[in-house]
Amino acid sequence: MVDELNQVLEQIKSSLAAYQELGQLLSQNADDVISRGVPPSEELLAAIASARAEFSLLKKRLQDLGLKAEDEALPDSLRSMERIVEKRLAQEYEAAHQAKRNRLLPLLERINQVQASTPLYEEPLGHCKSMARDLKEQLIELDYESLLVSMGELEQLIAPFQALLTLIESPEQLDDDNWLEYNSLIEKSFGTPIALAASRKKLYLGEKRTETPNWPEPVAPQNPAPEVKEAPLDLPKPTAADDRNDESGRGPKILLATCLLLILGAVMAYLSQGTFPDGLTLRSQGILIKNINQPLENQDTYLTRAVEEKNLALMSLLIKYGANVNAQDADLNTPLHLTVLGAYYEGAEMLVQNGADPGIRNREGKTPGELALMMGNPDIASLLPEGALRASRDMASARNPFATKE
Repeated sequence: MVDELNQVLEQIKSSLAAYQELGQLLSQNADDVISRGVPPSEELLAAIASARAEFSLLKKRLQDLGLKAEDEALPDSLRSMERIVEKRLAQEYEAAHQAKRNRLLPLLERINQVQASTPLYEEPLGHCKSMARDLKEQLIELDYESLLVSMGELEQLIAPFQALLTLIESPEQLDDDNWLEYNSLIEKSFGTPIALAASRKKLYLGEKRTETPNWPEPVAPQNPAPEVKEAPLDLPKPTAADDRNDESGRGPKILLATCLLLILGAVMAYLSQGTFPDGLTLRSQGILIKNINQPLENQDTYLTRAVEEKNLALMSLLIKYGANVNAQDADLNTPLHLTVLGAYYEGAEMLVQNGADPGIRNREGKTPGELALMMGNPDIASLLPEGALRASRDMASARNPFATKE
């Protein structure tokens, strides 16, 4: 409809220009017709006939489009035709932009329904939601004229939110190039933690569920003996569905129950002999706590899941019973990298105190210390070599104002 109206408006403006030329021709012939009685020229008569025919065609076209004046009469001049078409075009443009507004508002509303499966990503997700709310309010408050001017800019601002929803809901529909483009746009707009959470399937759409988890029943080991070198329990590994509080209601706390039962299986052999071993005793005598370091989905481990949950007690328990503090996930991030991404100082401190290697680089080539400095987290950086070096340089610069800063 808009294209057709624009074509009609262009024809009307072309006819108005032709009428200007016809008026000049009539003026030139008026004196001869009035004073000398000379009949109008053939050229003038042909121009008048052409103008009449074109006016009739335009009038018929407006009638076919259902365009009339406010008094429901058909237009009797080109100027009235022009006003009618321009008014209808304005209505069509307003309706089109209102439709865009109505399409974009629900998209921003859906961002507020995104949930993080672990506390590690709740803070950056909250910042993302705040940006969506601000943009939604701006979109609601804009009047038609402002919306018309700002629509292109608004669509660019909304593009990262659309990319985030696509990566959460249907990443399988993206080819590698589109996936990289969307992931890069998300990281640029919302930061590395949100891009990482989306790529690792740590975000989902829906309400947080509060059902009581169905705890798995502890399985007592049969005929435990101290010489057994492997725990008798082989529990199911947590999956991404467990992280998202799946319909079974197991919930993210299944991680704690699973880890405790894994450790219980190794300890039971000693309890049967009347002793209770600590983690050092278990490790020194070669007792393996089954699955404690086995990679889970996305190459996570129980320890990385505990870091994401910001569960310091569980981290301590896992480390005590032999969890690998340097295990790397699919993005080559260690638990120490994840504490930086989640701004989790207590977790970083515990990992450093228990021998976590600060020199391991992730897939982007960053050590935890470099990542902490890049993300502006001086507290965690101070625990790591890069942060200590930066602090030393800052102190040297403070003592010597002429020192060259790198």
